[in-house]
Amino acid sequence: MTAAGRRRRSALARDCGGSAALEFGLVVLPLLAFLFGIIEAGRLLWIQKALHYAVEAAARCASIDTIVCDNATDTAGFAANSATVAVPASVFTVTVNAANSCNQVVASYPTALNIPLVSVSLTLAATACYPR
Repeated sequence: MTAAGRRRRSALARDCGGSAALEFGLVVLPLLAFLFGIIEAGRLLWIQKALHYAVEAAARCASIDTIVCDNATDTAGFAANSATVAVPASVFTVTVNAANSCNQVVASYPTALNIPLVSVSLTLAATACYPR
């Protein structure tokens, strides 16, 4: 190697230009995945809360308001309308629990996490039983 080549290599080794771009490139993907993971966790908690509220309201309606919730189909529709997120009535199952003498509403909602580089499917569930 010539003297000019060694000087050029030495100058290149001391040059710090572009190091910030390289560090940003290494950090940005895990940072974005973490950020979207936090957002998706919040969305899942919101859906879970909405399902719990909907099954509690529907079980209470089935026990108290027999005009609005007079059968399982109407009660499931009431639960779907009570949820603060858009879930279909088919998510809710309404039964009469003879052992506890209560109207029981169960929700089972399959969902997926929308995180880059991660693919996870979950089923959120909620159950409520209100005395008859």
